[in-house]
Amino acid sequence: MVCERLYVLAKEGFEAALLLLHNERADVQLFAACLLYDSIRKRWDEYVVSQDTAKWFILADRLKITLINKLTQGAHFQNQSVTNKLSSSLALLALHCIPDLWTDPIHDLTLHWAQQPELLLRVLAELPAEFLRINMPLSQRSALKSVLLKSATDIIKVIDVLLHLEDVSPSLKNAAVECVEQWLSMPSIDLLEWRNVLVSVFTSASADLWVLFGAVARILSVVTCCENLTSLENFVYDFGSFIVATVCEPLKVQTEAALARGTLNDGDLVEMEELSSVVTAIADFCSASVRQLRKACFLRNDLSLINSICSFLCIFSTWPGNYPIDETVSEGPEVFWNSLKEEIDTLKDEEKAKACFLVAICRPHYAALLQSAVNKIAYPPDRQLQENYDKEQMEKLDMYRALRVEISVHAFAVIGQETCAFLCGQLHEAINAKIEGILFLFERVADYLTEADAGYIRDVVESCLVLKLWGLSDGPDESVLGNSLMNLLYAFSHLISCGTDAEVLEEKCFDLIFTFLRNINVAGEGLKTLQKFVEDRPPSLVKCSDAVYNKCYEIFSNTAIPQRLRLAAVKCVGYALSVKDTAYVLSQLDNILAPQLRTLQSVLQGHTPSCSQSSEDLEQECLFELGVFTMLITSLSPKSGERNENFVDSPSFRVIQHCMPVFRGLIEQYTSSTVLVSKVVDVLRASLSSMGENLIPLINTFYDIINTLLLRQPDHACCLAKIMLLVRPFFAGIFIRKSYVLMTFTDPKIKSELCAKLRIWFDTIRTGCFDEIPSKYIDLAYHVIRKNWKMLRENQQESVPLIKDVVELNIKVLMSSEDPSLTRRSAVVLSTLLKNFVENECFLDLMREVAQPVLSVTFSRLQVELTKSVVSSLAEILMYYARKYPLETRVRRKFH
Repeated sequence: MVCERLYVLAKEGFEAALLLLHNERADVQLFAACLLYDSIRKRWDEYVVSQDTAKWFILADRLKITLINKLTQGAHFQNQSVTNKLSSSLALLALHCIPDLWTDPIHDLTLHWAQQPELLLRVLAELPAEFLRINMPLSQRSALKSVLLKSATDIIKVIDVLLHLEDVSPSLKNAAVECVEQWLSMPSIDLLEWRNVLVSVFTSASADLWVLFGAVARILSVVTCCENLTSLENFVYDFGSFIVATVCEPLKVQTEAALARGTLNDGDLVEMEELSSVVTAIADFCSASVRQLRKACFLRNDLSLINSICSFLCIFSTWPGNYPIDETVSEGPEVFWNSLKEEIDTLKDEEKAKACFLVAICRPHYAALLQSAVNKIAYPPDRQLQENYDKEQMEKLDMYRALRVEISVHAFAVIGQETCAFLCGQLHEAINAKIEGILFLFERVADYLTEADAGYIRDVVESCLVLKLWGLSDGPDESVLGNSLMNLLYAFSHLISCGTDAEVLEEKCFDLIFTFLRNINVAGEGLKTLQKFVEDRPPSLVKCSDAVYNKCYEIFSNTAIPQRLRLAAVKCVGYALSVKDTAYVLSQLDNILAPQLRTLQSVLQGHTPSCSQSSEDLEQECLFELGVFTMLITSLSPKSGERNENFVDSPSFRVIQHCMPVFRGLIEQYTSSTVLVSKVVDVLRASLSSMGENLIPLINTFYDIINTLLLRQPDHACCLAKIMLLVRPFFAGIFIRKSYVLMTFTDPKIKSELCAKLRIWFDTIRTGCFDEIPSKYIDLAYHVIRKNWKMLRENQQESVPLIKDVVELNIKVLMSSEDPSLTRRSAVVLSTLLKNFVENECFLDLMREVAQPVLSVTFSRLQVELTKSVVSSLAEILMYYARKYPLETRVRRKFH
């Protein structure tokens, strides 16, 4: 019954399609062609399964004859959509019938349509196109692919003969190109077989290059994507040479002539979009095969091919006009210049002598690209942007700038310091928007500069000082220029700070930053750059601290400015105050922090200046105030190497000591507010990170805050606890590469007290977690076991119950959790714990005591666990027990 039903469905589709094809209406014919195509595509196998070979053969022959006749008779007057769909149907039918029902369709169709070559080519082109979409078993598909690849020789002959005919029409050439394009897309195609036909295609297309631009671009794109292209060095060289001769040179000559006359839009050139497509296709091919081209050229001791390609692409990379309003072609070649630069870099490492020859060829081209980029990537004036650019074009311009700015890096790799010399020279002569483009290019190359380039950096900074005299407004053009300048100074900061004239240059940089800080659109980048210069408290900050303080305090005190900028400003205020004497700092802090503290105290009492008394309003009132404390505590604290023993009298400690009751009150009153708690914890973390063990007088308050948050806000509680376990002792700090080695509390009494607190915390966690255990608790356990093991060994009275709680907590996770990440972490905690037991020969009685539950859960978990990382950690647990207590491990194994 099923086979009969399938037969009826399939047969109805074929019969209906064949009947409707003879209707005179074009829409009915198109419907019939689509129905026939879908019937062959989706119902052919069903029909074959349900019928004997004779009926199958009859239907296939009937469909073949109908399709051929319909295409033959209607090729000249039939609707093009109908012709296309019938061509696809005939190709799909042929693929299903090869080789049993239709031995050689390519030969038969070639004989039948010898007088209609365009129709022949379009049907032949559909064979590989439909092969990529056909649905059939893998073995049948492999056999079909082999037949098609063997038939490629016949296709090549047909195309070659047709293209050598006299008076070949553009439409026939386009059909030939499409046929070649589709066949080259076949998997495992041999490019060498198609060498001659590619020559014929491009030779024929060159006569009508302007008409067949799209066809040329498509062929090049397909050749570029061929999987074996990079292994055919000689083919790449020959094909590249041929492309240069037949496509690049004619296009280059006509383009240069049009550019010289300034007649770019009078019909001398094709549409910009088509021009862009062929230039991009050539650039993509040369980029994909640049290594093969380079090797072949050096093998022949002739770099003229690479020079020709560079000359051709350089014309379009430097195309005049604004992108994307006046042109869209200059973006395409960028991929080639990037690949060529990478090849030069590789060659410099492997064969320096050859690299010199290649660099000599490329130098003038990269110099021209750099000179063009100064104008191409500069932002047009805002008035021009508003009048000529829509949103999409603005997005394209931004992406174009990000792409083309790489030319400064490429040029620096090829022509070296001449890049900096050129940009400095351009900066001296530049006006208005052009300056922004130069600064943008300089910023990109800044990471590659060294102390040897200090002269260029000085030149840039001094040249930019002229901006102070311009009387800049806060307009969009000035904002773009200011942001680019701030980004450049930020990129230069590491070189400026370590230079011989660092103090002088830093003062000049401060002047430039102050010039733009009044522009709200530049203030963000300006404050970030200022912070970069002052965070290490250089000597220049001591001299300019008043100016830094005044400028930044002005921003901070302006309530109309966004809060993120005010916070950035107050951090710079802290850096400026950190180089002042204590009395002055305390007097200024009173002005800054007193209003903030009053606000927090008011919020703590449930009062706000606003009419609403909702918890959300209360939160928002203090988020900014807490941010001020965080920024000031972070920036006020002196560098560790500059701390003195009387740190209790320092401004930072006094601030924290004075405000700690307020922080504690906020935590206790608004424990459920994740946002508020996060901000308070940020202040406390900044305090611990900045002052470390000098906060020991306040340690009980930190303990109480963690107790309050432990079960209600586990993420923040565990984060604060881990910071406490890794504080920086002020008098034992080790300076290595501008960072301090984190060291634990050294006082035995403090260690013992901390162990006791940890025991209480983990006991609270163990008894308070009834459902899924948050991962932060497990992370804290790992932190304690992995990084504070010495403290645990030295305080065994407190640490033994602590370790028992940790073991029980992680056993619970392994027993109940379905989260692979959490179970892996728990297994790692137990594995690390056992490793410490075995390697340090301590807590061995405890190890034996917990063996039964640990081994039980480990064996149970191994029976169901599939995650490799979890299994690996569980296996380590067994390894440690088997090594230390082999008998107990074997006994426990028998129960599972």
